[in-house]
Amino acid sequence: MQIYHEINRKLDTALTHFRLKLNKASENYRLNVLQDTLLARQKYMGIGGTVHRLDYTKKLDQDLPRVLIYGIRHNLLKPGTKPVILFLNRSKDSIKYKVGIQIKDSVDSLVPKSFQLFYLPRMRYKQFEITGDYVYSSLARRDAVQYLKASNIKLLTGRPYFFEMVVGHSRYPDDPSKWKIYLYLPIAEQSTGNE
Repeated sequence: MQIYHEINRKLDTALTHFRLKLNKASENYRLNVLQDTLLARQKYMGIGGTVHRLDYTKKLDQDLPRVLIYGIRHNLLKPGTKPVILFLNRSKDSIKYKVGIQIKDSVDSLVPKSFQLFYLPRMRYKQFEITGDYVYSSLARRDAVQYLKASNIKLLTGRPYFFEMVVGHSRYPDDPSKWKIYLYLPIAEQSTGNE
């Protein structure tokens, strides 16, 4: 019985430390709620795949620099103007992701073999601005989802959401923690009540 109580005490201590660390992490970013946005269908070029949720960060660390380097070398990505997009759809154990840059509809010949074309679907999104280090974007997403629930706004689960990162918006163009980041969560159309 003594071992049982000792294990419970250690688990309680670990849980308390985890909660404190999580609360401390939220001091490193700020989430601003922006307006609802109806986005038109947009064309992107990039790299992606489906990975186990535990392998996602490692894979993104490989693919994001490849997209950035290609975009800069071919003048498709200029500081402060064109966003890099991180397009996500999560399931229980896997994440389907694409990281890319927006291109014109007429541009297909520039797409290298290791890249793919993809489209951001036309949909209504709730837009949020994340200020602070990109590392905390998943925590900011959690806070945004809680905001939607508290505001009785229906999140369309199973639909992809995305982060838009404006590269080099400040004097720190090469530091991802200084990028301007927007989060777009897909939401249901609001009824006007006149139907």
